[in-house]
Amino acid sequence: MRVTERILVAPVYGYRWMLAVGYVGKEQFEKASHTLARLAKHAEGRSPKFHILRAFVEHMLEHDSQAIADLDRALAILPYKRRLSSEDRAYLQVYCRLLKRRINETIGHSEDKSEETDLSGIDLDRVSAATKRNFPMRSHPDWNKGRQ
Repeated sequence: MRVTERILVAPVYGYRWMLAVGYVGKEQFEKASHTLARLAKHAEGRSPKFHILRAFVEHMLEHDSQAIADLDRALAILPYKRRLSSEDRAYLQVYCRLLKRRINETIGHSEDKSEETDLSGIDLDRVSAATKRNFPMRSHPDWNKGRQ
């Protein structure tokens, strides 16, 4: 993408991202899905957070196979996203695995034990506030210890 294109697209993308996150917070998943569809051109295959949020929305709309595909895409992209801190990447990888496990349980697929996750290995103090706010991991043992 050219620099001038980025300058023009970034504010619109940011606005639509915040709109989608707001819709998810209000449990308006159809509106969130529509808004995320408008972001796909710029985020598909590039933004793990986009794929994770879309997976959550798809799961809530009972499009579970699409949700799993988005989580797999996010897990494939995350290791290469240097704009995210290593703590944010680790947090989001665990978030993806937990959401994928929840979806598999919902649809009756057996759990993949090779993807066990150790939540206590993630230091919540080192994860960005935006990541924790947009992708809350309430099952983390330190979640309610005044850090959020």
